[in-house]
Amino acid sequence: MLQFGAMEIRRTPPRYPRRGPSCLGILIFIGVFGLGFFLFRNRQMIAENVLPQPTPTPTQSPANLAVSAALHVRDGELTQAIEKYQEVIQIQPEIRYYIELIRLLGEAERTAEALDLVEQALEIAPNDAAVYEAAAGAHLAHGDYLQSIGDNVGARREYGFAAERGEASADLDPSNSLAKAYMAAGLVREDIANWQVAGVFVRDAQQQIEDQVAAGTLSRNDADIPLVLYHTAEVITVAGQYSEAALLLEQAIDLKPDYTAASIDLAYIMFNVEQQNITAIRLLERALEENPNDAVLLDTLAQFNIIGTGDFAAAEEYARRAVEQNPEMLRAHARLAHAYFKNFNYPSAIEELRIATDGYKEPDATTSFYFALLGLALYFEDTANCTEAEPILRAAFEASVENSPGWLNAEEGLRLCREAGFASP
Repeated sequence: MLQFGAMEIRRTPPRYPRRGPSCLGILIFIGVFGLGFFLFRNRQMIAENVLPQPTPTPTQSPANLAVSAALHVRDGELTQAIEKYQEVIQIQPEIRYYIELIRLLGEAERTAEALDLVEQALEIAPNDAAVYEAAAGAHLAHGDYLQSIGDNVGARREYGFAAERGEASADLDPSNSLAKAYMAAGLVREDIANWQVAGVFVRDAQQQIEDQVAAGTLSRNDADIPLVLYHTAEVITVAGQYSEAALLLEQAIDLKPDYTAASIDLAYIMFNVEQQNITAIRLLERALEENPNDAVLLDTLAQFNIIGTGDFAAAEEYARRAVEQNPEMLRAHARLAHAYFKNFNYPSAIEELRIATDGYKEPDATTSFYFALLGLALYFEDTANCTEAEPILRAAFEASVENSPGWLNAEEGLRLCREAGFASP
């Protein structure tokens, strides 16, 4: 507002008519929207061909990864070693790395994975003796796993495959002593009646390593030597040559102190043949220091404490740990049940025996003992249980060898149920 004397002049801004969006604004909006839509639709092409790509972070070479895996093996860290070799074959799928990974998977009891890898390796190198040797070892390990869960038919099939692939390896490379040892082990595990044929192959393998060491072409510290010694001992034990077998097992343990299987087999000779029960248990306890989580070792200690020393509390503890380490191992459940039974804990014994016998399905000469034990445990828990126990005891009796522990237990159980008035006609 301007003021001149007494007169005021008011200035009001002019009013302009309302305007819509300008043509230029519309064009800019359409252009920006179109560009954005184009960039979105073609983002992959732009990322690959226009935008600068980041430089990949350098990874370890396959050789360095393999060295790292070997160090993990040395330190007993199988899981880490397996992971390293799995990285190696992704980068550089060489057959030597497949072979090492197959062996480690078998040692770690990841046998199904090992067999899958065997087939991949055979596609890469169908005429490689070392691949067939590793395959034979994997089949042996998988057979042992199947046997541990009660699949004896499947186990024998795998042992047969081990023998076949060990033979294929030896045909491709007659100097491969470990392939011959694997073949012999497969033969004798598939059918104990094959021990004479198997004996020829292990003796040949044993002689080969002795000749190679004498000639300087094989180091006494070679990793294959303890394996050949072990399988030679395995076969000649079947032939009753216990003293020599024990000597070979001792040599294998000297070369490989953490060789649990060799310690177990040597302990069995001490226990069953030489009647050195305490010495056998001490040997296994030392082995347990090397492999504190080995389910087979724990199960064997439970067995020896039950039938060797009568220390049922120790047996129960070892068997419980075995079940914790490998819940699929039926004989560990059966052993734990046996310890419970000896400790008069019939409800717990029945629970574990049901797991074992359900897995075994039907009693045979080997498993009838545990079916009979289930029948007895049912009776001792409550004589009214004879209605269930009697058919179990009868099946165990019929499947048992006369005067064997299973036969005697089944006979006793049937007698007790008859006296309780529950026997069938």
